[in-house]
Amino acid sequence: KVKEKEKEIFQEIENTLSSEKNYKSCREYLSSLAPPYIPYLGMFLSDLVFIEDGNTDYLTQLNYAKIINFDKRRKIADVIRRIQRFQSDQYSLEKVDVLAEAILGLNCEFSEKQLYDLSIKREPRETNNNNNN
Repeated sequence: KVKEKEKEIFQEIENTLSSEKNYKSCREYLSSLAPPYIPYLGMFLSDLVFIEDGNTDYLTQLNYAKIINFDKRRKIADVIRRIQRFQSDQYSLEKVDVLAEAILGLNCEFSEKQLYDLSIKREPRETNNNNNN
């Protein structure tokens, strides 16, 4: 049986990582922390998808010339820069032998296809008849 305190902790984590309101709770929580910490990459990936889907690659002027949409590129660069900031921070972690042995003892050898299939099983792709990709 799961203890009530553990349920509360799980609920708090679930609320913090909720995708509601564009990960508002997660963004607020992360902004309150001092580095180093490991960010929730799902939020950043959602940002990148939103930028990619919501902005054209090129801007069209009256003479129909294609002009690169640098605003879109800047937004993508900003998201990547935030991710890179987390990679530059140093972590002072101590090895926990029991945990290291448990992780190294796991049988986690999956092919790329197996991982892809597991991913699709966990989060099936939405079919979109308007998307020709």
